[in-house]
Amino acid sequence: MRFDPGKTYPHPVLRPGSSDYPDAEFEVEIDLQRFSGGTELRVKAAFALSDPDLLGLVESGKAKYVLHVLASKIHFRTALDSTEPTIEDAFPEGKLHGQVVLSPFLVCTRDVSEFSAAGWHDDYASLSFDMAPGSVLAQDTPKEYWVDTAEETQVGSIFTLVRSDDRGLRAGTWRCQLGDIVKCCGSEVQA
Repeated sequence: MRFDPGKTYPHPVLRPGSSDYPDAEFEVEIDLQRFSGGTELRVKAAFALSDPDLLGLVESGKAKYVLHVLASKIHFRTALDSTEPTIEDAFPEGKLHGQVVLSPFLVCTRDVSEFSAAGWHDDYASLSFDMAPGSVLAQDTPKEYWVDTAEETQVGSIFTLVRSDDRGLRAGTWRCQLGDIVKCCGSEVQA
């Protein structure tokens, strides 16, 4: 699910840029640890939720914290969930590659009839909503990471350095010997 701050939900959702819950917060700190030289990853997400009615849904088993993991380049997606405010998991070498988007949510896991929250905006004060499993209750801004081993490889060069005992050069100078033909923009250039 792509994050859209202007998205309209059929019920109040605690998220950045929305006034549905004016005095509550849902913030998630995500730490993605990558091991040098490879694509093995460990992820840890710490969820901070301040609305008591939403916390009550988690405590009663009717909602869970969810971290949606998406690596679209390799067509990989999974959802990690927990009733605890911390999610930790590991991805073995080669499991994730390219752009990885981690999206945090609070999601309803069971049917909830006539849900209402004291922390809702005044516009919703007299309303209640029926929530089905999968309904988004809270959302934080996704975090994007790039997982690639390219930065681990050595950088190539078009130059070859050769030490010469040529004493005809002054200190601090060097000689460049060009001779290969270089193709540039469809035409040949004598280098």
